[in-house]
Amino acid sequence: MTHLRRRGLVLCTVFALIGLFISACDSTTLTPERTVKADVVGVPVDCSTDPAPCQPVCSLVSGLGTTCAPLDLQCLDPATGDLYPCPLPAERIVFSSGADLESYLSTLYDASEVQLRAAEQQRGPALSLRGYLDNGESTEAGALAWAYTDGPTGNEAIALQNDGVFREDFEVSDAFLSILNEKGEVQVGDSIYKVTRDNAYVVAPENLALLSQLVPTLSSPAPAADPRIVVNPVETSVSDEEPLLVRTADGASDGSSIRILKDACVELFDGGTKRMKGTSYITNLGIYGEAGVRTQWERKKFFGWSNTWQDGMLAYDHSASLRRASGTPIWQSPRSGSNFGATQISRILASGWFMSIHGWISTTHVVSNSFGYRECYTNVVR
Repeated sequence: MTHLRRRGLVLCTVFALIGLFISACDSTTLTPERTVKADVVGVPVDCSTDPAPCQPVCSLVSGLGTTCAPLDLQCLDPATGDLYPCPLPAERIVFSSGADLESYLSTLYDASEVQLRAAEQQRGPALSLRGYLDNGESTEAGALAWAYTDGPTGNEAIALQNDGVFREDFEVSDAFLSILNEKGEVQVGDSIYKVTRDNAYVVAPENLALLSQLVPTLSSPAPAADPRIVVNPVETSVSDEEPLLVRTADGASDGSSIRILKDACVELFDGGTKRMKGTSYITNLGIYGEAGVRTQWERKKFFGWSNTWQDGMLAYDHSASLRRASGTPIWQSPRSGSNFGATQISRILASGWFMSIHGWISTTHVVSNSFGYRECYTNVVR
């Protein structure tokens, strides 16, 4: 992954057992922000695992919402209160089978962002792709803190600078992104799967280093054909306002490959600086299929639009008829939902490992907050 670089010295805060001291270090590598919590005696440790939390100890870089390069991991012994070097965290989640992955993912379908973050912390300090793309504006305090910032915020800044992507490049649920690491990887059985903006890859563990070399970022085009790397083009739109295209395996847009797989509607507020965005989507990654609906509140930034907290209601009301490629029905029941004081409300209608989803979704999206009341409509067919 291409590293974000900054001039000058970055101050890193190093915490020792006997006290606290500050040292300056020459660092050119920045990593996404992680939460540091202080225990009862004031020693900063991570609350990622229980009972022995681990955390890279780094200082916040002002203005970017990022942290300096990780130093030694430290764990807290709950019996003695002593800190000791942590075992290295797992680089990615490993499932024994696709069925196990689906079973675990189903427990996250209706999880809030807070619940997803808690599930990620229980798995260890490794950052998820959901967390890597998080702009830090999901709470009222976060939204107020960044309200007048036109640039990327939170970890969004790192993802955009290092990998050339942000959240809207991945038309799948937060639940699915939560089980991928920040490189888009998950292991199922004896294969490693990597999801990027344009492609989903499959390699044996011994070929992961090769894949990482050939596909260094989440926006890198697919490499030349190689029997050690399986490439599945991701069906995704270029942008909300442009024709819905399918990127070819080399990362280019092929106008002859237009397929409707996502439908978005928008309603603008506050002089065009805020909007409600409604989406109905059917996304097939080759290795994974997902269909769902999402109603979001976003604010305009110089690079596009990004989720932010709002003080009212977001809602959806949808009907759908979905099936597997074989024709077996998956979902046909209408459903509605609403959420208050949030950045979005969403629902997964169907998903599955190595599932290809077809059918249609029709949705009414609603916002009612201090900026006004609006509705918009989406219809997607595949």
